This record gives sequence, C-alpha cells and structure tokens, in this order.
Amino acid sequence: MCEIVKEKLQENTEDLKSHIIEEKEKINTIHDEIKDIKEDHLVHIEVDMATVRANQEWLMKTYWIIATAAIGGLIVGLFNLLK
Repeated sequence: MCEIVKEKLQENTEDLKSHIIEEKEKINTIHDEIKDIKEDHLVHIEVDMATVRANQEWLMKTYWIIATAAIGGLIVGLFNLLK
C-alpha cells in the first residue's frame, strides 16, 4: 500500500513539475509579447512626435514671417507720418 502511494505521489509531483514548466514558458512568452508591443508603440510615438515637430516648425516660420511683415508695415507707417 505504501509503495502505491509513493508511486502516485511521484507521478503527481512529475505532473506538477511539467505543469509549472509549461506555465513558466507561457509567462515568458507573454512577457516577450508585451516587450515587443512596448517597443513597437515607442516607434509610433516617435513618428507622431516628429510630425508634431514639423508642424510646429512650420507654424513658427509662418509666425515670424507675419510678425516681420507687421513690424515692417508699422515702421513704414511711422516714416510716412513723419514726412
């Protein structure tokens, strides 16, 4: 009777060990997938930020052109008033 119990216990222990190994492999796979998703997501954020920077640069150039033209117009207007 004792030998049968020992055999069953060993079988159950081996089953548990194999189950634990399978679960660890699943967990590692999930961690790898999460890591890949994070890395891929960072690329998308960097592309979006590059687009925002390009749009911001365009707006700043436009602002300076308009501001320079407005100041030039004010200076010309002052000269015309002084004549």
